[in-house]
Order: sequence, then structure tokens, then C-alpha cells
Amino acid sequence: PINLLKLTLVPNITWRGWHFDNYIVYKKTDYQSTLRTPEVYTYSNLYYSKLLFDVLNTSIGLSVRYNTPYLAPSYAIGIGQFYNGPDITYTSYPYAVAYLKATIKSTNIFVMYDYANQGLFSNGFYTVNRYPMQDRQLKFGVSWSFYN
Repeated sequence: PINLLKLTLVPNITWRGWHFDNYIVYKKTDYQSTLRTPEVYTYSNLYYSKLLFDVLNTSIGLSVRYNTPYLAPSYAIGIGQFYNGPDITYTSYPYAVAYLKATIKSTNIFVMYDYANQGLFSNGFYTVNRYPMQDRQLKFGVSWSFYN
């Protein structure tokens, strides 16, 4: 048997149009070499939300993810499965995303700058052995729902 202790804290703060949403998790296992997870990981989102022109619901903000260093799993692409490969520990840095989201009736529009802090702490990062994550990029999207 493998034991895993998981404690989750979700402190969210709202003041006027400002929102500070947090998700903090602490994990501890008695078989860290088998069950490879970061000891602490967090997701925080700071944004300002306002109704503009009485119809446009707008949010602008910054979200940040972070986890403590941990032994990274490996991935076998041929069988589509994770496994415990060589003992490689990746250093960990915050990962930030800046975004703007607007909603008018049934239409959503967003613009986000993914991995906005690339080059500040590191030039890239890994979450799995030998699989680098994507560089920073600007993303744009529109979602329009039609109702009868």
C-alpha cells in the first residue's frame, strides 16, 4: 500500500472589482520514489472584473502557477503512459499568464499571453523528462453560442 496525505487550501479574496483566487495543495507520500509528485503546488489568479457600457462583462488579470521541485516522471509515447524513469529533478519557477476576457450576451472573446515571464527566471521548462513545454505565445479566441 502507498499512503498519500493531501491538504488543500482555497483562500479566495474579493474586494470591489478585485478578485484574488488561490488554490494551494500540500502532498506527502511515504513512497516518494514511486509516486512522484511535487510536495507543494499552487495556482493564484489576480484579476479585475467590471461591467463596461452596461453590456460588456470584462476581466483583466494575471494567473501564476508554481510547484516545488520534484523527481519528474518519464513518458512512453508508444504506449501513451507515464513511468518512473531516471531520477531527474527539475528546478521550479513560477509560470505566469496575462489575459483579457470579455463577454457580451452569448459571445466570449479572450486574449492571453501564455508563459509571459519566459526569460525572467528561465528560458523554458519541463514537466516530464525530455518533453519541453511550449514557449511564450499570444493566444486569441472567440466563442459565440447561438440560442433559440
